[in-house]
Amino acid sequence: MKKSLTHFIRLLNFEFERMYKFLVGIMAVVVVSNLIGFIYVPLSYMSYARETMASESLSIAQFLSTYSPFSLNNVLGSLWVFGPLALGIIGFMFFAIFTWYREWFGKNTFVYRLLMLPISRMYIYYAKILTVFLGIFSLLTLQYIMIWIGQFISRSLISSEFYTHVSLADAFDSNQILQLLLPSLTELFFTFYLLGFLFILVLYTAILLERSYQLRGFLMGLTFGIFSLLLIMSPHLLPTIFRNYYILFPSEQLLATVLLSIFVGIVSIGLSRYLLKHKITI
Repeated sequence: MKKSLTHFIRLLNFEFERMYKFLVGIMAVVVVSNLIGFIYVPLSYMSYARETMASESLSIAQFLSTYSPFSLNNVLGSLWVFGPLALGIIGFMFFAIFTWYREWFGKNTFVYRLLMLPISRMYIYYAKILTVFLGIFSLLTLQYIMIWIGQFISRSLISSEFYTHVSLADAFDSNQILQLLLPSLTELFFTFYLLGFLFILVLYTAILLERSYQLRGFLMGLTFGIFSLLLIMSPHLLPTIFRNYYILFPSEQLLATVLLSIFVGIVSIGLSRYLLKHKITI
């Protein structure tokens, strides 16, 4: 057991090192873009406020009665913050696909060397999944830190008369994208990331189906993905289908979604295990 765990950690470290440059590049974009946003947006607001008050002969009170005061939401709602974050998440989705296909289409078809390692082939599967999740969580952690730092930067550039304090929790709750990626409620947090983890499981199963059966496998993988999506969404689709919005309470919908997600995840892992063991050969 200890030896197997050591092999898995080495494999995980190997996969993380292969992702390292991509992760650092995405993080650099997030840091630079966030810093620009937390400086540019408040300075633009102050410039606009001064020009408007001068051209319309308004006092500060008159300006604030017509225009909203500045808050952290002004920056979080700009492309400078959620733009690179969305780009990073999308980038990791493509990386999740790339991390498998580069093994087959690289110069030396590296997948054959991986499959010959004296360890369970599922370790390769788990290492790739965990690497992607570590990358996404690292990116989200960095984004949270940048928002925490950025609130002090933007506050220092805005005159106190024009600034309205908004806590980080309130700012996140009023921003739909951040509420989705960094939900404040524990139940929603685990549900969203369970669905994200499940998405990668289903995606990897679809990739292994394509690698095992080529074109027929691609169609099988697409069908499996659509079926999994419909099954997980069924608790939320049933009220619309039967035109009865009291079939399930919200808490029951959430519980059904979690249970169905776990079921799809187990099926995905089982099918991937079968494909790696019996269909993908050296």
